[in-house]
Amino acid sequence: MNNYLPNTPNPYSILILCDFDGTINTVDIGHVLLREFAVSGWRKLNRELIEGHIGSKEFYLRIANLLAGTKKEMEGFIVKHSKIDPHFPNFLRFCKERGWVVKIVSDGFDFYIYTLLRGRHIKGVEIFANHATFPPRKGLTFSFPYHNQECGSCGNCKLQILKSLRDFYHTIVYVGDGISDRCVIQEADLIFAKKELFKHCMREGIDCVKYRNFKGIQKHLVSLKQFASTQ
Repeated sequence: MNNYLPNTPNPYSILILCDFDGTINTVDIGHVLLREFAVSGWRKLNRELIEGHIGSKEFYLRIANLLAGTKKEMEGFIVKHSKIDPHFPNFLRFCKERGWVVKIVSDGFDFYIYTLLRGRHIKGVEIFANHATFPPRKGLTFSFPYHNQECGSCGNCKLQILKSLRDFYHTIVYVGDGISDRCVIQEADLIFAKKELFKHCMREGIDCVKYRNFKGIQKHLVSLKQFASTQ
């Protein structure tokens, strides 16, 4: 996994890891795709996922054969039904001006993340997500380049990614909203949480900052002395 380490380690730099579905994209586009393109049976599997009976990797492998649709059809549907946080592009510029690094870590799939970012002319952001391909005469085939074999739960182990980057950054911020973010926040220095992730933090006594959008995150960061000193 060393392919996503910085070329030159900087012990004073700041890394901001952002979830995608429900966070950068305010709609959980993976769930929207299932409602549109999956045949009956996926809702039962989704309940098993939410209740913790199966992990996301198993969930994805089991729904692969339930999906019917071409890449063109899915991408067109995604563009029509998604909503990127309107403050995210400005947040990226804000971070770039200060030399802060932003990376996307998602337990969703790369094809729709790239599609949505291209649609907003967002470039240069490194993405770590599960991989989807569209073979002939078949719905989707999934692979998991960032899977943690020791755990086996999530398709994309965000915690493993953060740990691999720990020695290269002074401070790591995490921004998220859901179930797949619960493990990674254990190692983050500062957590921005909303929805289910915020509820989880409150239940577990984990310090976090509640946010609504990236404008609020930006405002909070500039109010902190440790971040103001890096400007």
